Amino acid sequence: MSRGWRTWLAVSVCALCVRAAYLAGHPPLRELSGDASEYHAYATSLLDTGRYVGPNGDAAGRMPGYPLFLASIYALFGRSTIAVAVAQVILGTLACLLLYGAAGRLLEPPWSLFCGFYAAIYYDLFAPTASILSESLYSFLLAAFAAVILSGYGPAALRAAVAGLCLAGAYWVRPECLPWAVCALAALPWLTKDYTLRQISCALAGVLLAVGLWGGRNAIVFKRFLPATSRGGFTLYLGLRLPLQNQKLQLDPVAPSDVSLPELKRDDVFRKKYFDLKQTLRFGQIARAYAFDIASICYPFLPRYDATYVFLIPFWLLGFWAARQDKRLWPFCGFIIFSAGIYTFFGGPASRYRFSLSPFMILLGGVGLRLAWRNFSRRAFLWSLSGWGAANLLIWSSSETFRRILLGLRSG
Repeated sequence: MSRGWRTWLAVSVCALCVRAAYLAGHPPLRELSGDASEYHAYATSLLDTGRYVGPNGDAAGRMPGYPLFLASIYALFGRSTIAVAVAQVILGTLACLLLYGAAGRLLEPPWSLFCGFYAAIYYDLFAPTASILSESLYSFLLAAFAAVILSGYGPAALRAAVAGLCLAGAYWVRPECLPWAVCALAALPWLTKDYTLRQISCALAGVLLAVGLWGGRNAIVFKRFLPATSRGGFTLYLGLRLPLQNQKLQLDPVAPSDVSLPELKRDDVFRKKYFDLKQTLRFGQIARAYAFDIASICYPFLPRYDATYVFLIPFWLLGFWAARQDKRLWPFCGFIIFSAGIYTFFGGPASRYRFSLSPFMILLGGVGLRLAWRNFSRRAFLWSLSGWGAANLLIWSSSETFRRILLGLRSG
């Protein structure tokens, strides 16, 4: 099939319709809670007072990227969660087109077209559009990075600069990507002939400028350079404490922060709690806790079966295998490995952490699908693909039954 304007239009219409339909059935709540309420509080503080302050007076509890996005939407359309969701539907549609474009540089048709359409229907990529959470913006920036570095259009220096801006924006949304972003950019001259070390140095300078702006602002506020958020100790503690609830141990409940303490002191308290808790545990208990965290990231029931995610698993794993021969895939493989490691140790068990892995999983999935096609007979490939798809469809149609069985096995 030609990669002309008709295929681009088809991917965009499919992506837009899927996201609009999901939003119609799952409109964002007017009364926000949890992480969403915090992002909202920072955004409204910027609009009302010109200060970046969240609940309990926190000045750096969240990175500024997503609250700035929210504040922009609120300033233009009023403080409407629906307006934010509509904007995220547009971002999600653009992310699908960017992934289709990136796949077109890695793969020939029909495999590139598979990536575009699969991005359109991939649950972990479209579900966040209806939530006031940072995953939609983060995924868009990652997809833009992939499309830019693989694109053969325009001067390489400009592409490198835009790639740096994409990763700088991603860092301002989610700080955990910073080490990977620096390594991915620094490695590009050795992974592809498209970029020189000088061009990539300019891109790295853009990322480091973003770090300097946020860290410098925090140095003024806290008298201490802080390149991430003021919750590193808290998320480190939750990463160990929350999964221990499943080990039937006698533990103190997770207490909320003491808001009477200064912001960074509160985080120091949780950091100390983490080390104190760790000293009371055996190695096996710690290992089981972190194993539960990583298993939760991979857990397929949300509570309904996440069929599009499970169907893709063997193919993006094959994409890892294909990366032995194609170094252009290394940044995408590295992101998945690094992010999964970060989410294992920070934050605790939460399946939605894998949502941010979606853009690169889809690209690697397309590569893996092509690899399977080339290495199996056509008959074996089609039968295996059909059987795997049918199995996922069966589990999806009876997801509650299979979920109860799985939970029963875990309890036993």
